[in-house]
Amino acid sequence: MTPDRDTSRAGSRRLALALAVAAVLLLAARYWRSDAEDFVYYYCAGAVVRAGASPYADAPYQACLNAAYGGANPNASRGAASAYPPVAMPLFRALAALPYQASYALWNAILLAASLALILGLGFAPEDGVLLALWPGFVLCWRYHKLTLPLLAAALAGLRLLESGRELAGGAALGVLALQPQWLAPLAVRAAARGKRRAFVAAAATAVLLTALSWRAGWLTAWLSSAATHAHSFVGYDNQSLFVAALKGLLAVGLEPRSWLARPLRAALTVTAAALAWPYARRKDALGPFLGFILLAQPYSHASDALWAFPFFLYIRDAAARRFSWSRRQAAAAALGAIALTWLILLFAGGRGRVAVESREGYLTCALALAGLALARRKNDVPAGL
Repeated sequence: MTPDRDTSRAGSRRLALALAVAAVLLLAARYWRSDAEDFVYYYCAGAVVRAGASPYADAPYQACLNAAYGGANPNASRGAASAYPPVAMPLFRALAALPYQASYALWNAILLAASLALILGLGFAPEDGVLLALWPGFVLCWRYHKLTLPLLAAALAGLRLLESGRELAGGAALGVLALQPQWLAPLAVRAAARGKRRAFVAAAATAVLLTALSWRAGWLTAWLSSAATHAHSFVGYDNQSLFVAALKGLLAVGLEPRSWLARPLRAALTVTAAALAWPYARRKDALGPFLGFILLAQPYSHASDALWAFPFFLYIRDAAARRFSWSRRQAAAAALGAIALTWLILLFAGGRGRVAVESREGYLTCALALAGLALARRKNDVPAGL
């Protein structure tokens, strides 16, 4: 490669990095003063705990939400208790130690730090940072101020540490995913499958420690009951699972499965998605499809959890570039076009409004899965196991 080409590529990377950082800063500015729906949930769960009550009792929890909104809770969560596990309560209690506005500013700063860490230090190329800032799951994480964003950063940091030989530190970072245990379990199993047994032990030990620090009698069963209420009622529309996508398709054509069939169908599709994920568990270079198929298996998720599918999108882009001999510019153009088309479909296909947009986002992960499976059936110039 000639010096001029080196200089040109370095300049392009710096420009892409500047665009990515600028896009994140614009998102932060755009949503800094929004209603911060999920942050309100975190703060009020912590405030209830600080007051000596249970976050899984709906009365004190809803009273805090009403006070935060200055009126009746306007969201679908009215009448429900916290959906987050007991292990998250020490974090939420720490957030509630500050006045609401100060805590909200701190949380926004945490989201901004996690966003910049993803772009600057966790393995994405500068042009990938631009794609991340445009990715629907990333935008919705900012829209709702979701815990998902720092947890993905913790997960990728942990994986990077254990792959560099620092298994205990990497496992401890993965253990932080106990705050959303549906992600801790598959990533810990993946570490063990790849022979990173010390990382698995460190992740389990961190999770146990966090659980011990948050333990309260009766909270576990109360949380499971509350989480079931959330999963089966007002957040089902934007769940990312394969079962919910299939169920929406059946309902769209007037075929509602009977109650006796729904549970076996859900179990079968969950097992199918997990089985599709398993071949990628042992491969260092297959984190993307592993996360994508695990997302399809998740029993409980939100539209913003599509953030977990972003590495799958990059994996498919790179595989398609190899398969079709795309240049870097062609691959970048194809990726930008795919994201633009996704936003057009989300915003304008069918009904409009927040619920309609988020209801369709679950199909994004399904589309990635289909694309990955289609590429895997192509010729040998696509890495085996895609």
